[in-house]
Amino acid sequence: MLVLVHKETSEPGALGGVLERLGYRVERRCPNAGDPLPNLRPLRERGEGFAGACILGGSMSATSDVDFPARRTELAWIERAIDAQMPLLGICLGAQLVALALGARVGPHPGGRIEVGYTQVAPTDRAGPFLDAPMHFYQWHREAFELPAGAEHLVRGEDFPHQAFRYRERVLGLQFHPEITRPMIERWTRSGARRLQEPGAQPREAQLQAHARHASTVRGWLERTLATLFGTHPTDGWG
Repeated sequence: MLVLVHKETSEPGALGGVLERLGYRVERRCPNAGDPLPNLRPLRERGEGFAGACILGGSMSATSDVDFPARRTELAWIERAIDAQMPLLGICLGAQLVALALGARVGPHPGGRIEVGYTQVAPTDRAGPFLDAPMHFYQWHREAFELPAGAEHLVRGEDFPHQAFRYRERVLGLQFHPEITRPMIERWTRSGARRLQEPGAQPREAQLQAHARHASTVRGWLERTLATLFGTHPTDGWG
């Protein structure tokens, strides 16, 4: 399974462990650091490669090349991956890039709010088994995606209404961070301490307390979601 990160120090968090339990070997690449993106063969020429890709978050903007030298290359690759029907999961910045590749707009909250900490989101009437009841997920973002044309809106939030979408069954975008771990929260709240003063951000201690309450439920949801999107055993893939 290909996991794309946007900083050399970034890690997949709980996502990596869940993928390994599902039987996948995780290969982490950072295009911003010069790691190559895999070639994508047509389906009829499918051989040994990646069963899918997870595109993770980052502190840079999905709409600016500043601090994001691989942005245009990554967007073009995502477009090709979607055309090749490769299963894709985008998380936060990753979901915003997928939305951009599908022609949707990405931008900040019109009222200047951000979303940092655990918030409750709710299923739409299209969610089905993807999310059958409101849940708390971890958030850390300033920008968010609008719904791409042809995508199903699966999860809504209060300040940021578009929290998850599905496109043609094989592409999933999540604004929230189901891969979060306590050490990641501790690092993010230290390195991004100034953001905790902005409207919509929760205090550090409140985030850690919420993680203790919700992490187990989120982990179970993540395992079910990844198994549905990618399958429970490795298959021939792209690459």
